[in-house]
Amino acid sequence: MYPLKRYIFGQTLSVFLKWISTKKDLGVFVKNRITEIKIHKDVKFLYVSTKENPADVATRGTSTRLLCDNSLWWHGPEWLLSDIHQWKIFTCEDVLAKQEYKCELKVGKKTTESSALLCTKEIEGNQIETPYGIQCKNFSSYYKLIRVTAWVERFISRIKKISVKTSKILTCEELKIAEEKWIKFVQRRNYSDIFSAIYENKPNNLQNQLGLFISDDGFLRCKGRFENADLSEAARIPILLPRGEDFTRLIIERIHKRPLS
Repeated sequence: MYPLKRYIFGQTLSVFLKWISTKKDLGVFVKNRITEIKIHKDVKFLYVSTKENPADVATRGTSTRLLCDNSLWWHGPEWLLSDIHQWKIFTCEDVLAKQEYKCELKVGKKTTESSALLCTKEIEGNQIETPYGIQCKNFSSYYKLIRVTAWVERFISRIKKISVKTSKILTCEELKIAEEKWIKFVQRRNYSDIFSAIYENKPNNLQNQLGLFISDDGFLRCKGRFENADLSEAARIPILLPRGEDFTRLIIERIHKRPLS
């Protein structure tokens, strides 16, 4: 076996390089991991962009035909085959993801309180009416919420003299429309800034992190590693829902209870 003279690791997370080099106080979990790494003095790191990461070829989904001709998958990034002195060595400033880095820094009490107040004001000033005034918190079942919303939708349509179903059973289409109303409501109430950023073509941190875009059906969806995979649309480009919403809670409870029924 050949003796190892140096250790160089390619890192795809730009924020990690900043954590390694910073002298500022980080959060407990990150700080402990960084301490373990720094024990090894002879270890160096390189930044590997997403476009140069062979692992992304498989995890994002591809066909066998395209994989056969994919040089990145078989040989790695081009610079890996060149002399080590020609490798792309980035400084921390070149690859720094400022917002991700800052979220791990310990902040003082005053800063935390200011952020909380800012967030509260933004929510209070962005009130959006629920579908037909229905309060999601009053429902213990996702299906009950959707069915009640669908019945109200049918009733409103009948008052407006719009052609509606006359059967005593709700159709799949009516239930789907009711569900879409709630999804769009919680998204607009919680992510109005992201919608505005996309429409106005302005930068937004969460949009960049999750690859958010507005789909043809008007939902805020996430582009990720499964975008090209042979999966359903819901799995490839999932809809973004906010935590803390009663609607999101009902969906999670429905999924957890489904195998038990």
